[in-house]
Amino acid sequence: MPKTADPQVAAWWTAKADEIHARIPDFGMFLIKANSEGQPGPGDYQRSHAAGANMLAAAIRPHDGIVMWRVFVYASEKPEDRVRQTYSEFAPLDGKFAGNFIVQVKNRPIDFEPREPFHPSFGAMPRTPPRMEVHIAKEFRGSATHLVYLGTVWQEILRSDTYRPRKGKTVADVLDRPVRPGALRGIAGVSNIGTDRNWSGSQFDQANWYAFGRLAWNSHGDAR
Repeated sequence: MPKTADPQVAAWWTAKADEIHARIPDFGMFLIKANSEGQPGPGDYQRSHAAGANMLAAAIRPHDGIVMWRVFVYASEKPEDRVRQTYSEFAPLDGKFAGNFIVQVKNRPIDFEPREPFHPSFGAMPRTPPRMEVHIAKEFRGSATHLVYLGTVWQEILRSDTYRPRKGKTVADVLDRPVRPGALRGIAGVSNIGTDRNWSGSQFDQANWYAFGRLAWNSHGDAR
């Protein structure tokens, strides 16, 4: 790994953050997907995800901005089991991220498949602010052509016991308790909004929106 980073890279991102905020004064964050499915990232330059995220965090910090870094880092050329790839790359970096950083973790390790366990990164990074990512759109559940209620899916994940650092700490606990005073946390939803007058095309899909909002507000709530 190089001993020093190219200062021109950080300077470019600092200038870009300044440019964005000059045009959009209330711009709040960068949402990053890096080194996943052939997309570029710090790994292409022998850098860790923390190095890349912290460089961006420094660029946007003067504007009170944050960096949300998706941990979806699937790479087919790696021999390691896909379920473990995110855990192996991110868990050792716990505590090494900037203060205006939040790690965005899919609720399940492969994707948004119909049946999977919860993502192993929940509970494995106790010093890093977490954000869970769920799928409001029904990509793997009949897309927009089948009636599926997703609240119970999210509730199952939120109530799963991480056993980190002990039995009884659920995914909801991980999301609800800030890693330090004022630390960021939350839940993100990949949406199903379209051009329909009611946004999602059906009233039942609106029920999934409603369930997402309720569980984002209270992750210990009941999907019923």
